Amino acid sequence: MKKKFLLLAIGYLLFAGCASKSFVQQEIRRSEAGTLAREVKVKHEIAQLSEEVTSLKIDTQNALSLANRALWKVKVIRYKIVEEKEIFFAFDEYRLNPTAKKLLDSLSSSLSDDLSLTITGHTDKIGSEGYNLNLGRNRAEEVQRYLVEKWGISPHRISCMTFGESKPLGEDRAKDRRVVLQIWKPE
Repeated sequence: MKKKFLLLAIGYLLFAGCASKSFVQQEIRRSEAGTLAREVKVKHEIAQLSEEVTSLKIDTQNALSLANRALWKVKVIRYKIVEEKEIFFAFDEYRLNPTAKKLLDSLSSSLSDDLSLTITGHTDKIGSEGYNLNLGRNRAEEVQRYLVEKWGISPHRISCMTFGESKPLGEDRAKDRRVVLQIWKPE
């Protein structure tokens, strides 16, 4: 970049007659300052775009979650909840612990083919909203994966969604790190 401006300055000297050394140095500093300002502006624009993309991802995830809930509300007209269980997770974890697997094993033996399941993932408020939506979804999908792979429950009978941190139970954050499993039966 400096070479370009030096050549311009030299060219100016040749065509304009003469220029002082200080004039050439001033022109170089001015062009460097302009380059630096453009770099700062571009970095700022990239940061803004990154924030917008993150916001869009969260909005999309919320829209999908709302759509899932709306679909299940339509089905609720013809179904009723016959059982509800909660599975709790360690902080920032979505893998099933032995207690959770034991609960799912006992529950799966009573799941007849006419029953459907809703699995909702929840988190505590630690972390960003987007991160918690993903963590809640991972928890719900881990329960679904276990039921499908170990017990052969058809995936079309299971609906997974995430609420992330939006439905806390109270002061105890450990109770917020959960999956709620609802079993639905046709009326």
